[in-house]
Amino acid sequence: MINIGIIGCGRIADHHCEAIKNISNLKISAVCDLNYMKAKELANKFKTTAYKNYHQMLNERKEINLVVIITPSGMHYEHSVDIIKKYKKSIVVEKPTFLKSNEVKKVYELAKKNKIKLFPIFQNRYNKAVKKVKRSLGAGVLGNIRT
Repeated sequence: MINIGIIGCGRIADHHCEAIKNISNLKISAVCDLNYMKAKELANKFKTTAYKNYHQMLNERKEINLVVIITPSGMHYEHSVDIIKKYKKSIVVEKPTFLKSNEVKKVYELAKKNKIKLFPIFQNRYNKAVKKVKRSLGAGVLGNIRT
């Protein structure tokens, strides 16, 4: 069983929870948001426990082995590093995963070092417009990417 803790109970969290509840070997163990009322509302809907502090959630719910990070995008890096270092949990990171290319490298290296799985969300990668941009980049039509 994969026991999931969700950090961030904004608009997209409901979509994640709906998908999780339909997969037999996944369980939403807890949800967390700084706005406790949002967390409580989501927890009630999906019959789980609400937290305001993810440290408390991860310390109390030891069964959690996968953390879904759906916080504001500027916080993804900090939360990912913290969860990997302190709690040794695998993570799913909503898009944009990280805001700087060096953050991507650092988190992947940290995950590898700690034998942690990292799952980025890129649900639009097969979108026609995204595929066209990728082909154009590959063909050099758009110039060089700057990081």
